[in-house]
Amino acid sequence: AALKAAGFTGAVFDKDNTLTAPYSSRLTPAGAAAVAGAAAAWGPAGVALLSNSAGLAQYDPDGDEAAALEDALGVPVIRHATKKPGGSADALAAHFRIPPASVHTLVMVGDRYLTDVVYGNRLGLLTVRPDPITATGEPRAVRLVSF
Repeated sequence: AALKAAGFTGAVFDKDNTLTAPYSSRLTPAGAAAVAGAAAAWGPAGVALLSNSAGLAQYDPDGDEAAALEDALGVPVIRHATKKPGGSADALAAHFRIPPASVHTLVMVGDRYLTDVVYGNRLGLLTVRPDPITATGEPRAVRLVSF
């Protein structure tokens, strides 16, 4: 509610280690609370998930993984062509139905500095980096750069 009052228009969440355990399709209690809080502030259309797996054309060309994740989590998944931290503002702008120059009014929430935080910062979003849920099940290289 405070972020909305400050002029932000929506929240973009990373999935793995932010809202769910790695590779899971179930929100953690903290993830569910974060999504519910964002939806209470901005409405369901003001919340979305941006993942480097589900919704990414390279790994999910038909959007099947994104659709399954939307059903399981109840959160829209942004379809996009480039992995974070790369990519333009176009996918966010299209999803939130705002001009690309207005994506700076969104908040990016994600656990990884080198993907989520860099992506958000590159596009001028406010970035929020929560502690990762767990390092269990993550490749060693990912664990080393996440903390």
